[in-house]
Amino acid sequence: MKPVKPPRNFITEREVASMLGISTKTLQKHRHEHRGLPYLKFGRAVRYDLQDVEDWIAGKRIDPKV
Repeated sequence: MKPVKPPRNFITEREVASMLGISTKTLQKHRHEHRGLPYLKFGRAVRYDLQDVEDWIAGKRIDPKV
């Protein structure tokens, strides 16, 4: 029997923008400039994998040495 992969959670750019506190225009600009978050295209629809977004956020963490 094949192992079952957990389902992937795709979210919209509006949801990502809300999570990050930025505008959808900023996300669109980042895509146009080929920078920022990884994303997927399904036809004309843009979606972000929630795990990719969480990993990207974690990579931005800065722990100052006290």
